[in-house]
Amino acid sequence: MPTVVSRPLAQGQRKRRTHAKSRRGCGNCKLRGVKCDELRPHCMKCKLYGVECNYGGAKTSLQLSAQGSFQVDLMPSASAEQLIGLSGTTTGERNVWSDHVPSHCDNGALLVNHRNPENEVSGMQSTFYTSADQSREPPESFPSPISVISPNATMAATIDDLLQLSSPAVHHQPDSKTSWSSPTPFWHFSTAHFEILSRFRERTALTIGDKRIAPAYRDCVCHLAVSNAFLMHMLLGLTLMHDADLETTCSPISSKRHKHAGLQHWNTGSKLFSRLLSKPISPAHRDAIWATGVIIGATSFWFVNSDNVEEVWPLKPAEPDDLAWLRLGEGKKSLWRLADPTRPDSIFYQIMKDKAPHCPSLPAWIIAQDTTILIPQHLQRIFDITPTSTIENNVYHLPLFILSRVQRVRLTHANVLSFLYFTAFITPELLQLLEVKDPRAIFVLGWWFKIIEDGDLWWMVSRAKIEGRAVRIWLQREDTKYGLGQVLDDLTRKSASQMDEGFGLPISIWAHDWQTDKSLTAAG
Repeated sequence: MPTVVSRPLAQGQRKRRTHAKSRRGCGNCKLRGVKCDELRPHCMKCKLYGVECNYGGAKTSLQLSAQGSFQVDLMPSASAEQLIGLSGTTTGERNVWSDHVPSHCDNGALLVNHRNPENEVSGMQSTFYTSADQSREPPESFPSPISVISPNATMAATIDDLLQLSSPAVHHQPDSKTSWSSPTPFWHFSTAHFEILSRFRERTALTIGDKRIAPAYRDCVCHLAVSNAFLMHMLLGLTLMHDADLETTCSPISSKRHKHAGLQHWNTGSKLFSRLLSKPISPAHRDAIWATGVIIGATSFWFVNSDNVEEVWPLKPAEPDDLAWLRLGEGKKSLWRLADPTRPDSIFYQIMKDKAPHCPSLPAWIIAQDTTILIPQHLQRIFDITPTSTIENNVYHLPLFILSRVQRVRLTHANVLSFLYFTAFITPELLQLLEVKDPRAIFVLGWWFKIIEDGDLWWMVSRAKIEGRAVRIWLQREDTKYGLGQVLDDLTRKSASQMDEGFGLPISIWAHDWQTDKSLTAAG
């Protein structure tokens, strides 16, 4: 029998320390060749690796655990829009659209609503499980067998595919170096754009149009945007403008950056929209055309070229597009006739079917009432309103009557329709007087600005604040006949001291169901 001779240890080699053997560990740890900590019913090594423990061989080796895995059922019968969460959601449903949603400024800070989109995929049956006692990432030596997929990236890629399929190969992409867009290969919808779109869905869309139908309208618009690049650009631009407005006081630098990015998308969307309208209109585009018209109305209202009061209308030198935002009303009427969202095959049919066709008409409360009763006496003298005056023979009569009804009401989203009567029924004659800077016409518009400037509807009050100040300065400088600058100050102070839910008059005079007035809601 040969003699057993132990080998001498090499110089510097450490002798292995005596250690306890794991004889009662789980089968998965033995299979993987790692030391099991023998915790029951689940050892930590298997938890970190994402598999079930199989003590005693009761379970299949390396069976995936529900904890730590991301499971998605893509439901073959679901549409692409449903898979990316663009269909309507019922009350109580949670969805992925609210990833990092800026809400408002408070004490100089922009509040952000944080949610974890990894846990929520609207339109998919998905679950992301995390062990309650798993407080850190798995060690690098034990990588998880399943890669975590970002729902945002997946849905952004899906939207990008839909946009590319429905758009031409060459597209105008926003160019950061110039104010114009340059022809480039097709613009791609990214995860960053998806986050902006989520803010539109959760926040910005709910501030546009009639408050009662805003959620349903939002779902329709999001559905249309994923297959119409011009509408998608408009939604992104509007949302970035909303971001900029929220950050005006608490983060001016970020506000300017968002404003610039929003204008790039607005410019691109406008070019694509104009290109579409220059050709025969496909029936498939009619709904997207109407949705785009509504968005253009809000963005045009909000955007003012300068923050310097001396560089805005009416103080600045006259330019052809000074009142373009106010003239859009006629353009929207044309889009209404072209798209007709009340037609039975329209996506907007259920929410628009009861609206007045084509364009608004004067409501009954204007036709039936004595329209001079609310207008202050001193304004009646200045604007030549007499017992024989009507809205047909005096261009100032109707706007002054409308403003007299709302002068002591604060603008909110719930009552915005009552304030939009002013722009919905503005006449070409009054627009012409504004263009030539007639003092009385400028006073009428300035009074409307002063009434709405303290409201809470972001896309309306921004212009009202700066151009309202400019109107007051202009009247004090230029009007020497009527003293309208002082009249505007007096009306503003009086309205502020008597602000109320009503109008300070008998209910029989001012009461009107604004929310159910079909003539104005039809105008958007």
